[in-house]
Amino acid sequence: MEVLNTNETLTAATGPTTLSTAKRLFNKNYLLLWQGQFISRLGSQVYSVVIGFWLQQTTQSGSIVGAFFMMVGLPIVFFGIFGGALADRISRKKIIVGADIINGLLFVTLGVVMYFNQHQTDVLIAGVFVAGVLVSSVGAFFGPAISASVPDLVPPQKIQAANSMGQFSIRISAFFGQGAGIPLLHLLGLPILVLVNGITYLVSAFSESFITIPQKKREKVTGFSETLASFKKDLAEGLRYIGKNKGLKRLLTISVFLNFFTMPIIVLLVFFVKEYLKAPDVWYGYLLTFYGIGALTGYISAGILRFTGSARTGILILFMILEPAGYILLTYTMHSLFLAAILFFVGGIFNGFIMVNIMTILQLTTPSEIRGRVFGALTTLSGSITPLGMGLGGVLYDLSGKNIALIYRSSGAIMIAIVLLGVMSKELRKFIAFDKVEDIGFTYKIRTIKQEEIKKDQKQIYLEYQLQKPRSEL
Repeated sequence: MEVLNTNETLTAATGPTTLSTAKRLFNKNYLLLWQGQFISRLGSQVYSVVIGFWLQQTTQSGSIVGAFFMMVGLPIVFFGIFGGALADRISRKKIIVGADIINGLLFVTLGVVMYFNQHQTDVLIAGVFVAGVLVSSVGAFFGPAISASVPDLVPPQKIQAANSMGQFSIRISAFFGQGAGIPLLHLLGLPILVLVNGITYLVSAFSESFITIPQKKREKVTGFSETLASFKKDLAEGLRYIGKNKGLKRLLTISVFLNFFTMPIIVLLVFFVKEYLKAPDVWYGYLLTFYGIGALTGYISAGILRFTGSARTGILILFMILEPAGYILLTYTMHSLFLAAILFFVGGIFNGFIMVNIMTILQLTTPSEIRGRVFGALTTLSGSITPLGMGLGGVLYDLSGKNIALIYRSSGAIMIAIVLLGVMSKELRKFIAFDKVEDIGFTYKIRTIKQEEIKKDQKQIYLEYQLQKPRSEL
């Protein structure tokens, strides 16, 4: 694939590129980003556990819980691709810091509103829905900026380790947040927890404000029409990059359907704990904590055990099959919380290992200057029907007479079939076996055109045009 952009002066690049000049993984910029993210994730993990549980307790409706998760998922689908294009066009640091400030102010406002309207259930539910949609909309711009920035903050050979550390912070925060979420809800109440969540975002923004993120500057365009045309071109480049890479396209297709059939399992988890396992409230957080510890183990393993080629392909395919198999086995744990905890732990290991390896492959094979556009497009496309799965999970729960076992078993079996069909693709197996750019049979080249060359070409075109005019027009 070749991109010619006469509006920019770019360095020629073939294959993946990185702007990082860092000599070690734990440099100042990466540590500041990691630290800020860890703090905000502590608050958001508590909130994510508490809000699903609170909605289930307040409404006793699978459809409402499913509708909430669906509404929260929709902005990612609608805005993800635009967020990716924006991450390549303006300062990624400004996007990251600005997003955390906005989220912080949103949750602080919601916490205050909840505190003064604690007995007005309709107001509380409406506030949770509105805040969820707004925060998700901000996340559509925040996510691609983070994904595009990390590879430029660390040495190229440390990108997989950086991804592992990023996922490590997610799971450590999940370990504390999910385990303590329900007890903290009973102790402090929802308004205080929401308020604290907002404060963690503001602290994160303060930490991130000291980061320097290297990024290739693009020549500014003036006028609305030029800006719109340039933005459309950015969006098209992200989609075209994915379309040209057959292995990535196959992986994306599998992800779309796996995400869809995973959603009913996630949405109905609180019902699974309370009504199927007949377990106390705190076990909702406990099972998520076990999953988080397993995922943490998977992240660390992926950072230490670096498989390449066919070995990586075989392991990833095996784990992609075993994870949904665990969802089926969950329905046979009705009388054993210990066995359910073990399955959550093992499933987390599979998911963590898969996530780090896939993210690393994507970051290494995507040039820095279009990474935001590509990641934004991937976010939008991979989650395109995910909100439908969220809403469908709640509806199926109500329509099936609360038959969670049937929903879990069906979803798991379909996911296994999707993986088996998908891995028959030679292009997909070649892509996840990636070791170096040549292995995936796909390159991305940017042709360098300097400003003086553009002026010279324009002058030549003008002279040729003038020579073609009749004397009467001169």
